[in-house]
Amino acid sequence: MVEHNKIHTLVYEVIKRYASEENPIDQKDILAILQKNPDNACERKTVGRALERLRAMYGFDEDGNWINEDIKLHYDVVGRTSSPICRKYWLEICKDEGFTDDELMYLMVAVQFSKHIENSFAEEIVKKLMNLSNNKYSGVFEFHTKLNERNVPFNQNFLVLLGDINDAIRHRTMISFYVNDYGVDKNLHHVGHRPVEVKPFRIVASEGYFYLLYSERDSSAIKNIRMDKISDLTALNEDFVCTKAQEKALFYPNEYIVEHRYMNSGEPVEVTLRIEKSILGDVIDSFGTKIRFEPAHHTANRINVHVKSSERDIIDWAMRYGEYAVILEPDYLRDAVMDRVKLIRSAYNERGSEIDYLECIESARRFRKARFINMDLNGQDSYMDLEEVRSAVFCHNGINDFSFLTSYEDLRELAIARNDISDPGVLSELERLRFLGLAGTGITDLGFLSGLNNLVGLSLNEFAIDSFEPVYSLPNLRFLTVNKAIARQLDKKRLKRVYGDTFEMNVEEYRGLSPMPLRISRNDRLPRNEDRLVIREIAALDELTTFEVTDPAVKNMLSANLYTGSSGMERFHKKFRLMEDACDGNERLDLFEDIARFTGDEYSWFITYDGEAGELITEDDLDNIYAISIFKRDHGLKLVCFANSRYSRNSDDNGDRYESRHRMMMGSYAHIQYVLNNNIGWAEVSGDLEGLFNRVASINDVINPAILMNHRVYGDIKIDEDEYHYSRTGDNGKRTKKIAYGHIELD
Repeated sequence: MVEHNKIHTLVYEVIKRYASEENPIDQKDILAILQKNPDNACERKTVGRALERLRAMYGFDEDGNWINEDIKLHYDVVGRTSSPICRKYWLEICKDEGFTDDELMYLMVAVQFSKHIENSFAEEIVKKLMNLSNNKYSGVFEFHTKLNERNVPFNQNFLVLLGDINDAIRHRTMISFYVNDYGVDKNLHHVGHRPVEVKPFRIVASEGYFYLLYSERDSSAIKNIRMDKISDLTALNEDFVCTKAQEKALFYPNEYIVEHRYMNSGEPVEVTLRIEKSILGDVIDSFGTKIRFEPAHHTANRINVHVKSSERDIIDWAMRYGEYAVILEPDYLRDAVMDRVKLIRSAYNERGSEIDYLECIESARRFRKARFINMDLNGQDSYMDLEEVRSAVFCHNGINDFSFLTSYEDLRELAIARNDISDPGVLSELERLRFLGLAGTGITDLGFLSGLNNLVGLSLNEFAIDSFEPVYSLPNLRFLTVNKAIARQLDKKRLKRVYGDTFEMNVEEYRGLSPMPLRISRNDRLPRNEDRLVIREIAALDELTTFEVTDPAVKNMLSANLYTGSSGMERFHKKFRLMEDACDGNERLDLFEDIARFTGDEYSWFITYDGEAGELITEDDLDNIYAISIFKRDHGLKLVCFANSRYSRNSDDNGDRYESRHRMMMGSYAHIQYVLNNNIGWAEVSGDLEGLFNRVASINDVINPAILMNHRVYGDIKIDEDEYHYSRTGDNGKRTKKIAYGHIELD
């Protein structure tokens, strides 16, 4: 039997939970519900007295006014004046007491669709939430149904893990755990042989998963890990102190989530996007409202957006919205997206991969420089026999045996990135090596450096190196480039003491898909008068002719076939592509939807043609045009556009495809050589276009930047240490490094 002093509380809870205005409850129903539990058994009169007490507490007085404005007990009074019958009870809770039904439904849906707990446990939690409702028969719960079995794995100890991590965060104590990932058996397995020791800051949710924000011991970098991939958690008896950046992760986690859209680790950077207005809502969904818009020049349906995001997240985002958005700045992120696109194209086009590989082999043999970037080398073997190569880059190739490098007898420069090196000891045999770059190779021991006494430049972007002692014993080291994690572990004073004042150390982070750039002699970026293989090949192609186009109809035809990057589908139908870094400011063709504006008399057009061109160029001649340049009057003629033909990849014959690509490149070289030899005009170049000029120009073709500065061609030039390159502020407000070639007319 229930105690008499508690019966009114039980009756109150029954009315609260089981009654509503639409479904009131009577005394007999209350009694039936109570008697379902033997501990609550009582007589009808006992329930009646409890209801009488509740009416005195929460009903209305003789004047019809509510006794308690916060809790109102509604009921109907039937007939008799001497002893009226009260029935149809229900409660109106006017104060904030617990969850509303809508709030409970929100929580129930979140639990039901959680990716961390299995269905049976989710249903248990849902039942507990429903029991918190004032009325479990509320229409809000009408469409609550059990979920079908979800075909995803679960961490059975997830809630225990959640509690243990919360305790560590609350007490600011360090923890250790193993990181896990799935194998082909669909089970989690340890990644690495040792647990990681971390400082936990905050648990956040993103894209349906829970993540732990943390920093590793002796590191200030903030990382994250999906909590369902954590196991063997141990609380360490060690307190920690947060840096300012870590305090931000602790107290402002929402900002971290916005800047890490796909929860990739890394520091956020400022990014400028050009988007179509149709995805404006998606941009706000991805980056929040703390973004800045500005109109895009000369176009109505696009807009520039300034956002903050981690590098890997913005690359992933740009790949998802590639048809509607493009990264304008920074340039290295544009390059990373293009690298990713090339990698995808290569994966889907086996014939394209093969031709790319053959082109790299041919280029390595011609120019003694091997560049195998984002290229699967499994199943290939000719790359192992490039004995005369002097410079080599291997990035994301799926190989780990680099013993073949010992056959590169004249190797001077080497970069390896995103390839696990199974035996770093083979590098110690490369005695002639002068520059070495390693990024993401998994090496832990730098002992191989002891054999590299000729090493001048070293670039390290690794995260598991045990000891840096070998770095202090390289007799000729002059340049050292490392990531932030390594920089914190190096003794800078000792480096200066060992290598002197001429030693230079730079701290950079790993950018995109390409390896970290080697810190090499600046003059290697300047044109040289040696090894002029390209010049000799151009001379052999005497059927190539370069001339000026003056016919407006021909200019219009060429402009109609020039792909500027303004439309994703457009590229399949255009004959020519605008090269990156060909022009800037208000003369950038890719800023204009109507590029025909460049066909006026103030612009001079030149083309390089395969064969003898007739008096009139027609549509039938387009396949024979290899390069186009457009100049505008500016201290003589200044290059504002350079485009080359888009070589065909449709041929089934790899040899034909290579020959097509090769003739396109030779046509571009011949075009630049014509411009320089005939003093047509001048060009400010960087990036890929600078590489083309570098092949065919001599040092005498470089315009001294001091002349540009003294004659006030540009007002804010800063000359580089090599005395040929310079940087200046463009129309976009950013400083870019350039070099000028050709013939300039000065006042």
